[in-house]
Amino acid sequence: MKLLVEAGLAEERQFSGEVTRFELVHRGKHHDHLICIKCGRIIEFTNDRIEKLQEEVAKKHNFKIKDSKYEIYGYCSRCKK
Repeated sequence: MKLLVEAGLAEERQFSGEVTRFELVHRGKHHDHLICIKCGRIIEFTNDRIEKLQEEVAKKHNFKIKDSKYEIYGYCSRCKK
């Protein structure tokens, strides 16, 4: 896996201090994560409104975004029952 990271094909990720996970690098469209605090399930999602809002906030503060990580912690559909 470390070779894939070095080649730029994967990224190391840690969610809430958990063990290191590896994720394919998504070229183009940015994505964020919903993380279940009970079972550890991770759901990737994209949302154009969130992306636009981040750009507006950065512009207002004369800030150049290089990267962002949006992680939402809660309960997945299986665990919230």
